[in-house]
Amino acid sequence: MQRLTSAVITAAGVVLLAAGLLTLATPASGAGPTSSPSEVALATPSPSASGARPSAGVSATPSTAPGHAAPTRVVIAAMGIDLPVVSYLYPGGQNFPLCNVAQYYDGTGANFVGTNIGLPGNDGRSVYIYAHARTGMFLPLLTASLTANGDSMLGFQVQVYTDDDLVYTYVISKVKRHSEDFSIASSVAPDGQQLVLQTSEGPTPTLPKLQVAATFVSVAPADHAAAHPTPHPVVCS
Repeated sequence: MQRLTSAVITAAGVVLLAAGLLTLATPASGAGPTSSPSEVALATPSPSASGARPSAGVSATPSTAPGHAAPTRVVIAAMGIDLPVVSYLYPGGQNFPLCNVAQYYDGTGANFVGTNIGLPGNDGRSVYIYAHARTGMFLPLLTASLTANGDSMLGFQVQVYTDDDLVYTYVISKVKRHSEDFSIASSVAPDGQQLVLQTSEGPTPTLPKLQVAATFVSVAPADHAAAHPTPHPVVCS
């Protein structure tokens, strides 16, 4: 398994973050709760305090700044997770998180004012990626969180590929169960770069959620094909 030592975690700086909650379906079968159809996205981050609860609806328009391209793939090799990543505004995915892919918030638009959400490479920002807790998606996160509050995940490497052929490496530094607010985002360092992964804890489109925070370690060039998997999203049934 790809586990970094605690010394590396300390050197990287354990700064915790997250920037929003949304509704995700839970497993259709196997470990974890049973999903219900037509699960609706709950919220975009509120521009209020970091501990605020999510509000309904999304209206931001994605954009990418030079050197800060959109996430295209997320990999946690130690957990068997490898998913294409598409925008939360991908057709069919704004109100119903999609299956067979993960999705990301880009941090632009009025709904994200005052939050710490951004694209990879932005100092002081959280990269925020979410997916259903289903087989082949983020179910391993939920399953691991049910034992010792997910301590087994600490130190695992997470790789996030981007559209400009880079791969960002993070190390999991915090597992937050039963989250009902955005407080995990409150301690982002101005010069820090962080990642948050989110998935559901139950079978209904409601709080609470599971959040996994990871600390930035490095960025490197990536093979173009590795950074551009072909997504095959479907609207979950």
